[in-house]
Amino acid sequence: MINLPFLNQIPYVVGLFAAYVLISFLAYRLRGSTPTYEQIDAASFLLLVPFFVASSLFGWRAAVFASFIIPFARVLLLLLLGIAVRRPEQFVLLAYLLISMIGILVGGLREINLRFQRELERRVQTEQELRQRQAELTVAKNKAEAANRAKSSFLANMSHELRTPLSAIIGYTELIHEESLAAGYIRIVPRLENIGIAANQLLALISNVLDLSKIEAGKMELDWEAVDLAKLVQEVVTTITPLMTLQENQLVVENKATTPVIMADLTKLRQILLNLLNNAAKFTEDGVVTLVVEEETAVSPPHFTFAISDTGIGMTPGQLDELFQPFQQADSSFTRKFEGTGLGLAISQSLAQMMGGRITVQSQAGVGSQFTLILPQTNGELEMEN
Repeated sequence: MINLPFLNQIPYVVGLFAAYVLISFLAYRLRGSTPTYEQIDAASFLLLVPFFVASSLFGWRAAVFASFIIPFARVLLLLLLGIAVRRPEQFVLLAYLLISMIGILVGGLREINLRFQRELERRVQTEQELRQRQAELTVAKNKAEAANRAKSSFLANMSHELRTPLSAIIGYTELIHEESLAAGYIRIVPRLENIGIAANQLLALISNVLDLSKIEAGKMELDWEAVDLAKLVQEVVTTITPLMTLQENQLVVENKATTPVIMADLTKLRQILLNLLNNAAKFTEDGVVTLVVEEETAVSPPHFTFAISDTGIGMTPGQLDELFQPFQQADSSFTRKFEGTGLGLAISQSLAQMMGGRITVQSQAGVGSQFTLILPQTNGELEMEN
């Protein structure tokens, strides 16, 4: 169905001209005289009154429609009065055309003005809705951030209360384990070992959650010191060797750094390296895991790199996009083979950034992955001076 916006205006325009014709006809008939052509042409200009009314009320479409009706109204009036129809004088036609163009222009300007006002009102209403929605989103964001800060602050403050009972359980389990071995109670030894393993896993999980909460709450602090690289690497290798052996992996270590020390937080740096090596060992079976420590002095600023590569399962580009997000793992299916909370890499990246560095990753599915920890040489020294 064709929708013409000015169709509802036609009755008003036709009504105006019908009223003109009827009034003019009755006026001449009541006078009892027959008007001349000049009088008819002069009276035709009265049509301009409803013409401009139509233009100002309904816009240029109604004005154009009215301009076509005016000649027909004049002809109808002549026929009703019994006068022969003839063309009006030339100056009358020119005046009529000029005034019609002016009327159409007035109608067009009015329609443009109405459209502008409607658009302005629509934009004002849209801006008000956007401001209201933005205000609501700001309030919701502030509430969420406040709740998150309260949660992080609570967990960070509960560190001692959560770790102490588990540390006691682990300590007493180890003590009973030693006494059971000495007394010959061999049957309960495996159960005690299971208790110790479960308690240590739970302690590691709680430690990761608390570390992440401290980072989010801004309560994680760094203890800068001169770290012996060779000693650090040896400690890390000693700690990770049992897991490498369990997975039947070969661990290759290369320390190519010429500077023997690095300014960093020893505990945090060890935590990052152990997490990266643990992931490499966990996602690699009967393969090779390599740790290469190098010193880059030809770039600005100079920095150390700790590159950990493996020949494991690797990752797809889609998995890499969410790799450093909390609670994300490369294998996130419900029946995933590899255990973990998905917090290790997020915490490691945050700790690296706190020490002025970062962790980069390169990976290919089915080939392997390489994580590189980059730490500046002078960041710790500047921090200690400050």
